Amino acid sequence: MMLTKLKDPVFLRRIRRGLVTVALSLGAILGTLLVGLGIAYLGIWLGGSVDAFSAFADKAAPFLLVWRLGLYTVVTHLWLTLYRPRLMEFVSRDDDGGQEAMTILRRVEWGFIIVVTLLEIHNLNQWWSS
Repeated sequence: MMLTKLKDPVFLRRIRRGLVTVALSLGAILGTLLVGLGIAYLGIWLGGSVDAFSAFADKAAPFLLVWRLGLYTVVTHLWLTLYRPRLMEFVSRDDDGGQEAMTILRRVEWGFIIVVTLLEIHNLNQWWSS
């Protein structure tokens, strides 16, 4: 049974697509981590010390909050107007009319909203306590 599945080109295409997605996701995570570390290193180097960089980051916190809120607004607008309708059109071709995929998508969207909200609450808490 399993050997016949391994010869199925549709199955192999799905496996290949999944592996590519995982590789791209890991690459994006690693790239983001490296960029963040590079920015921190550059800030510490330009500031002269970790304390100077920390003081600069504290002074820049309100501006960074405004920048992040603007970024969230742009990403949300692009998602709602450009990418989500395309995805809905694509999943509507499924056997069940895309109901299962839409349920999963709603869960992912709510998860993203909760994670971003908790991150910003944490950032605000740190900003207000310092």
